[in-house]
Amino acid sequence: MVRLVLPTALWLLLTSCGLAGASDRRWHAGRVHSMIPAEEILVIKEFGARGEELVEVDIQDAEVVRLWRDPDRPWRWRERPIRAQRLSVGTFVVVIGRAHASGIIDADRIEVPKAESD
Repeated sequence: MVRLVLPTALWLLLTSCGLAGASDRRWHAGRVHSMIPAEEILVIKEFGARGEELVEVDIQDAEVVRLWRDPDRPWRWRERPIRAQRLSVGTFVVVIGRAHASGIIDADRIEVPKAESD
């Protein structure tokens, strides 16, 4: 009985906090290929086990941030919001979001890491 109660209680807690649905979020990393401003779609070239693939990302509701390491505390990341329209072709991005059946990714967050040499 205890074996069933603990997982059920944990599931109820995660569901009530809204964390249970976070498992369908995925990370997609690649370089900016192009942008369709009228539709608020960002096209990235994703590299993976299957090779290169163009992926469309809906950026309408996405939080877009530039990330860099804190020089005083290198184990910490700092961030500031940026506009997606400022992303140039070839910029490396990490997209966190959910994929729809249509293949378009609905982005929750787009991270643009700043290179150490910048």
